[in-house]
Amino acid sequence: MTCTDAARSGFVVPFQLLTVHGLTSDASDIGVHAGYWANKVTAIRLSYDHEPDIKGAAEIFGIAGGFGLDGHVRCDIVTMPYLDRDGVTYYPNQVIVRYGHYKYNFADFVLYEDDGDTNYQALATLLIDALLIIADVGYFIPLANSIIDAMPDSWWTDDPDYTDSWYTLATTSGRRYGAANNGWMDIQPSWVST
Repeated sequence: MTCTDAARSGFVVPFQLLTVHGLTSDASDIGVHAGYWANKVTAIRLSYDHEPDIKGAAEIFGIAGGFGLDGHVRCDIVTMPYLDRDGVTYYPNQVIVRYGHYKYNFADFVLYEDDGDTNYQALATLLIDALLIIADVGYFIPLANSIIDAMPDSWWTDDPDYTDSWYTLATTSGRRYGAANNGWMDIQPSWVST
């Protein structure tokens, strides 16, 4: 699958690169249980998408972060191409966190507005370098701040803009407001059969 194909599907994860560094689980391990729980976004709204109207539609992507089944930090990149205007409520029914990939039933989710052509392989490398130092201590540690810190201002010519973050998402239902108070999303657990 190319990055373009993966972007159309809503999930862009440079598995080969992340797996080599131990930041993903082998895709085969999520099929062992004949399915897994996931968080599905049923509605989402941003107050400010950090894209001036003169530049056109926003290009939002998210990073889900948690501890993989092997205890190492894992990040999955999720594209959200529909989320292109602030002040508009969207109803995507999109899976954003796949708990079958994670050791704990928690994950953080960070949204960015991309002002350029994101190279997801380069982004994965950057996250690997920054997050390999974090160790599993037997309970979930929020990773959103580490993900935010891993995005240096100089990485892109027209930098991606931090939009909002959600800490310790779990397989629960309801409206969750972002930590930056810039958006909300309605989530619900969803069983994904494999």
